[in-house]
Amino acid sequence: MRGKIVPARGVVTAQWPWGGLGDIPDSPCHPVADIKKPASWTGTRSFVFYPGASMSTYDYLTQQPAALETTDTKGAAYPAPEGELMLGARFDVTSIGNADDRSWNPETEKYLSGLLDDYFEGPQAATSGKRVKQVWSGVESLSVDEKPWVGRIPEKISGRRVSSPRTKAIGDQGPASRGAESSADSLGSGASSKAPAIGLAAPGEWMAAGYTGEGMVHGWMSGKALAYMVLGLDVVDDEEKGEGDLEEWFPDVFRVTEERWKNTGIDDRVEDFIFLD
Repeated sequence: MRGKIVPARGVVTAQWPWGGLGDIPDSPCHPVADIKKPASWTGTRSFVFYPGASMSTYDYLTQQPAALETTDTKGAAYPAPEGELMLGARFDVTSIGNADDRSWNPETEKYLSGLLDDYFEGPQAATSGKRVKQVWSGVESLSVDEKPWVGRIPEKISGRRVSSPRTKAIGDQGPASRGAESSADSLGSGASSKAPAIGLAAPGEWMAAGYTGEGMVHGWMSGKALAYMVLGLDVVDDEEKGEGDLEEWFPDVFRVTEERWKNTGIDDRVEDFIFLD
């Protein structure tokens, strides 16, 4: 999948809020005496900022909820949220193709540390140094056609042959009536396995990747669709239509097929990467 899914390292900061952005008690950016209660929209809004002309270069901001004093957080597996502003930068030119998240570009950190002053009224430079609570990096997988890749990986793409199709149904209920016939089609084209509902799909390699920063949007249902494919439950008879009928709810353009693989390449995203600066 090289050239179809490209790694990119992003940088994110957690920053203390201030008055008007969901201030909370104990925020180092604002005196406690000036705080009466968290802003009414604390933890309920997200923002996207476009600093230039390219739609591919943007900064994003979302806010954690603020745990009130009456909230019981004892024994919690994670620290209670404090209304932190989660501010990140899409990418910079050092990010594309970079899968090392042990560090990040210090210029990007500097940029994010002062970015909120450009968009909101808040503490001046004297307190902005205390604003950043934490910085970290993470690697995203960018799909060159901006859509996830979900499903069976055809042999022509992986370059590896798989074993003979499995024809026994779950629970040894007998041979799968369409298993052997459908296996050749699905292994070659990357399309739906077309295995019977009671049997597993033919053996092979599978994937769900390339969410392009939208994993929280696409990941859950892509995983569900992949499970149906592996179990051979993604095609059902007309009278048995239900959740297993992927045609009803899963975008067909997300499937891994030879045709899609041949028609997409890194050239599709080069223009986006050129304008990162």
